Amino acid sequence: MNKLNKILFTFILIPALVIAKNQCEENFSKTGSIFTGKAYKTTETLKKINYNYAFEKIYLYLTKDGWNIINSNKNAGTINASQEVSFGNGKISPLNVIVEKTNFSDTKVSIVYNMSAGVTTSKKRAKKFFCKIINSAL
Repeated sequence: MNKLNKILFTFILIPALVIAKNQCEENFSKTGSIFTGKAYKTTETLKKINYNYAFEKIYLYLTKDGWNIINSNKNAGTINASQEVSFGNGKISPLNVIVEKTNFSDTKVSIVYNMSAGVTTSKKRAKKFFCKIINSAL
């Protein structure tokens, strides 16, 4: 790698990756409690990522990760998936991903994960998973 490439990598690419990670994490929120049920949410705008590419990559990531895709509609930008909860006596937790065109070259990804009362996961684990979903489209 020549000196110019090293400089570009250091000052342009690395900060861009950090910004992408921080946007997913900064927009992350949790509402509810173990008694009422919880909802985890985040959103991120992917700069210069094609809508079709992002939708397909996220769909594939969820499928490979073992999620049951209940419904997907590429025209509407929705992927509805679920997973049976460990030790949940048949309970399922729905995951909804919305992929939207924001302009000619950017794509916005929003994720909502709902858990019923009595089911829990750590905020850290949910945040890490959400960011993996979003990063699968990069």
